[in-house]
Amino acid sequence: MPVTAVAPKRIAIPKGQLLINGKWRDARDGAVMPTSDPTTEEKITDVPKASSVDAEEAVQAASRAFEEGPWSRMHHEQRAKILFKMADLMDERADDFAIREAMDMGMPYKDFREIIMPHCSGLFRFFGGLAMQINGGYRQSYEPNIRILTRREPLGVVACITPFNFPLALTCSKVAPALAAGNTVVHKPASDTPLTALALAQVALDAGLPEGVYNLLTGPGGSLGDALVKHPLVDKIAFTGSTSVGQNIIRNGADTLKHTTMELGGKSPNIIFADANIEGAVQAAFWGILLCRQLSGAFSGTRARFAWPVRACWSSAQSTTKWSNGFQRWHRRRFSVIRSIRRPR
Repeated sequence: MPVTAVAPKRIAIPKGQLLINGKWRDARDGAVMPTSDPTTEEKITDVPKASSVDAEEAVQAASRAFEEGPWSRMHHEQRAKILFKMADLMDERADDFAIREAMDMGMPYKDFREIIMPHCSGLFRFFGGLAMQINGGYRQSYEPNIRILTRREPLGVVACITPFNFPLALTCSKVAPALAAGNTVVHKPASDTPLTALALAQVALDAGLPEGVYNLLTGPGGSLGDALVKHPLVDKIAFTGSTSVGQNIIRNGADTLKHTTMELGGKSPNIIFADANIEGAVQAAFWGILLCRQLSGAFSGTRARFAWPVRACWSSAQSTTKWSNGFQRWHRRRFSVIRSIRRPR
């Protein structure tokens, strides 16, 4: 049954803090950085500008929680219950998450509330279900008196580095499976969009995650990301972002043999053959890529690849230009409406 969204109003967001070892606190040096509303260019609030010192403390807390705490040794059913509790709390606080995402990165409130939010809480339910199926195996060796047993164990500390587009969705897609497997997490959200990350960290505490299992660092991506990638106690990096940054992460993590999951670069290529209806193909490719990206408030990484004979290039270029000009006119109208709706009274 579809969610009926209520017309949103801006809310006052308190100053953010870092979550390290189960405690909210400021950066050690007291540094802060603003996060702003892209539709008004006004400051929303301040969040800590964490340094490498804070990153060190977060990783140490995550490592202690993994090695000495109950999470990695907890029965998988109990871990699943906590993930289900996180999903329930996210649904209860869906309006707050949606308003934060609309204010912080410009995603339409209704789109987030009705599409993205159920997906995000659903990820914790899905991986909570998988947590109860993490089992080992048994098989017979070719040697008749040898039996082979396998068991699945958590990896360790997982650093999740997430981008500004789809902040909560891409965070949940990394955090939920890491927690389900019994790992501990250090999350570094994009410096432009930290507000839903703060709300998710509070959900983790309220759901009963043990101290140190979930840690949150806000601040500049370059210095914090580098500190996490090179840290010997971080066992895995889960990253979404540009190809060049991903390449650097893989290089810098090689010395400590980091496990990596990389979601990099452009996406949505379109291959249009010579016998296609060029006008229709260009229209579908254009709106399929650019309009869909409007949902995330971003055009990062989108691209189209056209495969056609040279004789079709001129007419196709004209068609693309026509649709581009039309899109620009549509976008200006849409953006002006969004600004007028969202501007504070």
